[in-house]
Amino acid sequence: MSPALLAMLAAFAANSPAAPQQAPAASFQTTKTLAVLQRCLTDKLSQFGEVVAVKMEGNSTALVLRQNQDEPMVIDLAPPSVTVTTNFARGTRKLVEACL
Repeated sequence: MSPALLAMLAAFAANSPAAPQQAPAASFQTTKTLAVLQRCLTDKLSQFGEVVAVKMEGNSTALVLRQNQDEPMVIDLAPPSVTVTTNFARGTRKLVEACL
């Protein structure tokens, strides 16, 4: 996704009165680097569906796990912080924690 498209989507969601504000499903601290986290999570989560990495500003990346018609699982990687911003996909919580 292009940065311009991401900015437009973020602006639309922020300005939409119907957009619910969802609290993160989980937030973790890590000492691992972005590259190590991204590689581990991509390898582990690819067992469950398609994993897409979206480079964000600074030293951060969003990983999106898409499975069938279920809502995607989104993980924001910004070491030392790792935040799962959606619900965990079934069977993935322990895999995520193992990569941290």
